Amino acid sequence: MPLPSYLLRRGAIYYWRRRLPRAGGDDRKAHHLVLSLATSILARARLLAAHLNVVAEEVFRNAAMMNAQQLNDVFRNVLQTHVSKLDRVVAAESAAADFDWRDSVRIDEHWHWVYRLLGMRGSNTEVDENAAALMRTAEYSEEDIFAVALLLQQLRRQKMVPTPSAKLQALLAAVGADPTDANIGAAQQVYFRALSEASAINAQRQRDGRPEDQARAKAILMQEAARVMERPADDGSPTAPASAPQNSLAQTQVVVSTPALRPSAVEDHPVWRAGEKLIAHNKKNNIWRDKGQKQAGQTYRMLVLLLLERKVYLIEALQQADFSAYRDLLGELAKSYGKSEKDHTRTLDKLRDIGKSKPPHLCGLKAGTVNRHMSALATLVGSMRDRGLPVKPDIDPGRLRVKKAERNRVLTQPANLERINIMMHLPPLTGCASAEKPFVSGEHAFHCANYFVPLLMHYVGGRREELCGFRVAEIILDAPIPYFELVPNAYRSLKTLASDRALPIHPEILRLNFEAYVKAIEDLGYDLLFPELRWGNSTMPLGDRFYKNFKNGLTLIRNANVDGKNDEEDEARSAKKNRIVQPFKFRQIRKAFGARLKKKGVHSEERADLMGHTGSNVNEEVYADPTELQRMLELMQKIPNVTSHLEPRSVNLLPWVRDKLAPPDARGRERRKHLKGS
Repeated sequence: MPLPSYLLRRGAIYYWRRRLPRAGGDDRKAHHLVLSLATSILARARLLAAHLNVVAEEVFRNAAMMNAQQLNDVFRNVLQTHVSKLDRVVAAESAAADFDWRDSVRIDEHWHWVYRLLGMRGSNTEVDENAAALMRTAEYSEEDIFAVALLLQQLRRQKMVPTPSAKLQALLAAVGADPTDANIGAAQQVYFRALSEASAINAQRQRDGRPEDQARAKAILMQEAARVMERPADDGSPTAPASAPQNSLAQTQVVVSTPALRPSAVEDHPVWRAGEKLIAHNKKNNIWRDKGQKQAGQTYRMLVLLLLERKVYLIEALQQADFSAYRDLLGELAKSYGKSEKDHTRTLDKLRDIGKSKPPHLCGLKAGTVNRHMSALATLVGSMRDRGLPVKPDIDPGRLRVKKAERNRVLTQPANLERINIMMHLPPLTGCASAEKPFVSGEHAFHCANYFVPLLMHYVGGRREELCGFRVAEIILDAPIPYFELVPNAYRSLKTLASDRALPIHPEILRLNFEAYVKAIEDLGYDLLFPELRWGNSTMPLGDRFYKNFKNGLTLIRNANVDGKNDEEDEARSAKKNRIVQPFKFRQIRKAFGARLKKKGVHSEERADLMGHTGSNVNEEVYADPTELQRMLELMQKIPNVTSHLEPRSVNLLPWVRDKLAPPDARGRERRKHLKGS
């Protein structure tokens, strides 16, 4: 058996042999270290050599490795040198008659991306699809991406990538570091990153001016004011400087200070403007849907309110502590933050007061919500960096994400079947007093969202917004298996790409005269399946409108006794066990739908197709077809029947839907306007 490369044998004795790290420019003749292992037994020699390999690896790695200070010094030296060089280049070019500063900025931004890619991915990087996607997130056009690729090729033709070894060795010598292979590699990456930042700074200076000039001018004026105050009297007699009042320096500062840069409103803050550009870009490229855009806007607005409170008015003044303070603010808010539309226009003091008014277990956002906020802020910071804005390198909101205390599985409990039975026995389904009093028992049944949406939630398992936003054209009744065509429409978007799907209509829903209801709505010329959920110019999400209409029903369900207890008693008892227990809510019905299918042995891939979830791996997501309608219908029929007590009734529409009037809870002004015009 041949010996390993680190062992050799001389006579009967084994030796350990290891190549020494190469230092650039050294002229030593010995390149290997050889030690006798003082044994003739191969097994022992292997064991000793293995120990020596570990020790040597540690010694060689630390012997001449640059420390953090030396790396910082290399970065600073390259940055300062290149910024000064670019300053001189721009000054010379600007004297030309055909100079266009926009072209100059564009070229600097291209160089910024060239060196950024080299610093991120090494000297062998190319402008591949991943790099192009990264540049597109920074609002780069295909023409810009092509220009970056050409500049990278130009550097290679000129043999500037990788950087010549002599230049890197000179950088190392300037900071007192040995020119080892490891140090040269580290210096190469730092060199590229410094060039990238220098190009970004030069572009920003040409586009937005030089913020440092303001501080420099202020310092010069302060020095001049101090010099004037110490000037001798006009008669030439030697006099001591006049003794000024203790606050005279402050008064001088007021005289020479430049106008305040404080934004007058949230919309004037540069961070808000950067957030607006990010939202617009992600909307244009279909990266964020309506909900994502809205949530991001709310997050950025609250961040800017906090920055104004902390007197942070410029992007370059941002600190990591500002984002830490934002996370602390989330701990002061009520858990219900965001459920009211008014929350998005309230001041921070008002939001804090609402949080203080809540009991401790209802104050402070959940870990998942906090992490969503931190992710949105991390995206904003990354976008500002990509656009060349002066964000400090140590700012990273992603570091402030918190660890979840419990699994997502236990954060939402599946609805108890008894509670669902109570919902199916509420007056809107069994008979109510009138259309205006849907939760008072009576003899009338009105076919509307209050009647059908609870059935759809239980038997179909869709999200509330999905079910409330169906168009009449999306109900396919003349197919062999009637089905819902769930696609984005003008009334609501879909949560994920996987939400776009077809779902069979459960036989129990058809039994309760759903087909006749659809035709009645279509005959009246409505486009929306549940037209009472949208009136006039309202922009309220349809699911939220249904929630408000059904709110009294939720109260009845929560207050109903099941096994001698209600939801409030459940919550009080479970709080002693330190468990999160929620009162009944619509989301629990969807959770119960998935949980019951799992208990019935339905495969996770089929459950995902039914519920609009993305597959968990490439086999489920790419190399598979959607579950067929017939199979979906078989799976839906595994859900318990909780409506056998309901009898089909002739279609009876809400009076205001039938007469195309505003609903009773519409704003009085809108209702009167419609009545006058009819």
